Amino acid sequence: MVPTFKMHGSKARTAAWISGFIPRKFGRWIEPFAGRGNVLFRIASSGHEFRQALLNDMNTAPFLTALRDQESFDFVDAPPIDKALWMRWRDAEPSPERALAESYVARFGSSYSMGPNTAGAGSKNGHSRENTIRRMTAAQEILRRTDARITALDYSVALRALDLREDDVVYMDPPYDVKQTVHYSGIDHDEFLDLASDLPCWVFISGYSTPRYEAFLSSWGRAARPRASVGKGASSTGKTGAKPKVEEILWWKSPGKHT
Repeated sequence: MVPTFKMHGSKARTAAWISGFIPRKFGRWIEPFAGRGNVLFRIASSGHEFRQALLNDMNTAPFLTALRDQESFDFVDAPPIDKALWMRWRDAEPSPERALAESYVARFGSSYSMGPNTAGAGSKNGHSRENTIRRMTAAQEILRRTDARITALDYSVALRALDLREDDVVYMDPPYDVKQTVHYSGIDHDEFLDLASDLPCWVFISGYSTPRYEAFLSSWGRAARPRASVGKGASSTGKTGAKPKVEEILWWKSPGKHT
């Protein structure tokens, strides 16, 4: 199975599409905004050949580290995933198990601050205890097989600490270029784009179309994928009640190319 873990802005639904643009063979897989690792898990399950994964995320590094190092997933709860269960884990002392439980008890898997999520119960759609353990076990196998190194640094610090080679792949899913609260702390997008353009290797950037990104990345490769919005409330639905379509964009440049 290809393991996926929910999170606001995660690429669980688009990772398969993204993987089609990634070279089939490369040196290292590097993610400065790794989230819950969904793109890595897809890449590693799709026949791509690479020697190591380097994952960085200021928020989710504890989850990824626990996923890689946990000796047993027997602690995973059986349904229902209700408010009482969410509160028990939210109020627990920090531990690897607490970091892992956040991915299935918190709303959308983002954080304990988001509140409980009762969807799924005992169904076989990824919320059951059995499926959760299978997903965690499969993800652990990938992290160990790829000799994953996990850090919790600012993205720019993580990148500048690396001796990047032309055959490396840097995949970045930065916070959206909008004026709103995002899961990852806000970044200077002009600084981000300047840094991305100077990297000597393959660089892929996921995002949504904004004037800044379209102008700066106009010479890069570009592909778009329509998908339904994940927003909530009346403002995010059309007249029929269906979610409106939005376009996810993938930009990329090949090794040695600068903008």
